Order: sequence, then structure tokens, then C-alpha cells
Amino acid sequence: MREGLAILTAVFFASIGVGYASAARRGLSMIPFVAVASSTAGLVSAALALRWGLLSDWRGQLLLAGWVGVAGIFGQVGMALNGQAMKVAPRRTASSWTLYQMAMVVPFLVATLSGREQAAWYQWLALPAVLLSLAALAPRQSSGTVAVAQGQNKAGRGRWLFFISVAFLCGGMCQALIQEISLRKVQDPLNLRAPVALGVAGVFLWAVAAVRHERASAAHWRLGMLTGVLVAVGNIIAFAGLDGLSEVDRTCLFYPIAIGGSILLYASFQLFTGRETFDRRRLAGLACGLLGVMLLALKGLLALDGG
Repeated sequence: MREGLAILTAVFFASIGVGYASAARRGLSMIPFVAVASSTAGLVSAALALRWGLLSDWRGQLLLAGWVGVAGIFGQVGMALNGQAMKVAPRRTASSWTLYQMAMVVPFLVATLSGREQAAWYQWLALPAVLLSLAALAPRQSSGTVAVAQGQNKAGRGRWLFFISVAFLCGGMCQALIQEISLRKVQDPLNLRAPVALGVAGVFLWAVAAVRHERASAAHWRLGMLTGVLVAVGNIIAFAGLDGLSEVDRTCLFYPIAIGGSILLYASFQLFTGRETFDRRRLAGLACGLLGVMLLALKGLLALDGG
């Protein structure tokens, strides 16, 4: 079942979010953390997915490799910025994760504006849903003793908005590039996408860490490697799901199922473990985020029923 791969992807994506929240809670520097995770993910995905017997044909896959390498850099830079947003607001990581995952709006816009997908009128309602979600999930501006007690202030709120906004754009660009590969039905006989995307991103982030004179600590390696394994398996499953749905012209279903499930699972984990609390405002923000996901998915879901 092709949709089942999207659901499984949601489970791994939510688990990856837990890994990033754990790094943020420990105050780890995000660039070396993501560098460790990406490098580990690249090696693990190469071991699990790469078709080594076909590597003699690698020259014919240079365009694909370059495409996914750029996508990988966008994606992992976005993850690092999302991690920074989690550090700024450690009691609102579900808000950061929800908004970052809503970057699926970007591949929707790219596919629609390029003419590769035709949007239904109700799918456009996902855009105001994202804006409402951002307004509801953003940390409130506090002052005086309240700000001290909550560990937030105007500057912190501004930093959170900056980090999550740029992360949103980077994550959306990554998804748009990867989706375009599937929409164009570009073949990947060597299974290069996950190893190349993650490996190139890892090299890029190690270079950034070196320029910034940041080193990976033992905590970076432990948590980063564990998260990297989850990233590798999650990406392998995601690419398989995208390809499977592309074969039956249901690519539009993948991100709504995977991302919607990821948002719901991650928020549920944070709630039931007592790591975060959700007032009515935050619940409304999460609901708007999920509504946006479902509006984007509705056309594909109706098509499944022949609607």
C-alpha cells in the first residue's frame, strides 16, 4: 500500500522531531548537531539503499545527484534553523515543528504555478490557514516579571520568528526540488537520492561548523548519530513513498499524509510525556496547521473515491 509508506514516514518524521527537541533542550549547538546527523544518515542510507552493483553507471546520474545535493543542503539547513527556533522557545517545540512541517505549502505552490498540478479552489485556503497557525503558535510578547518567569522577551520572540520563517522557506525549497524529481518521473536506478542529499548536506554543514569554529561534543555525537539513523530510514521510506504515489499520479497525497501525521504524532508525544502544555490558543494553532494539511490533501483524497 503506497499510502502506508507515507504513514510510516510520518512516524519517523515525528521521531526525528523528538531528536531535535532533545538537542535543543540540552542546549547543543545546532550546526555540528545537524552535521553529525546528516553525515550519519548519509552513510546509513548508502549502506541500506544504494545499489552498489550499478555504480559503474554513476556518470549518467550526475544531473540527478546535483539536483538532490542542492535539495539536501536546503533541507538540512532548514532543520538546523528549526532546531535554533526550538532552542529559543524550548517549551514550544511543537509550535516550531508544526510550522516547519507546514513548509509543504511551498511544493504545492511550485507544482501549481508551474502547471504540473492543478489546484482546486479549496486548496488555496491552506495559505491563510498557515498564516493563522503562525499567529496562534508564535510565543506571546511578555514583559517585566512575566517575561523573566517565562524565559521570553520581545527579542526572543523576534529571533524565534526569524529562525522558523527561514527554516520554513528552506524546508519548502527542499521539498519542492524533491517533488519536482518525482513529478518529472526522473529515474533513480542507483537509489542515489537519500545518500547524496544527506551526504552533501553533511559535508556542507561540517564546512560551516569549521568556519564558525564549532566542534561536536560527545553529546553531539551520541544524539546526532541516533537522530541520523532515524533520518536515514525516514528518507529512504519517503523516497519510496513518493515514487510509488507518482506511478499512480497521486504524488499530491504524500506530503499531506506524512506531514499531517508527523505534526499530530509529535504534538501528542510532547503532551503525553508532559514536556509541553497546550492552551486553547496553541491548540487552535495546531488545528489550523492540520487544517491546512488536509485542505492540500483533499483533492487527492476525493480522487481516491472517484470524486
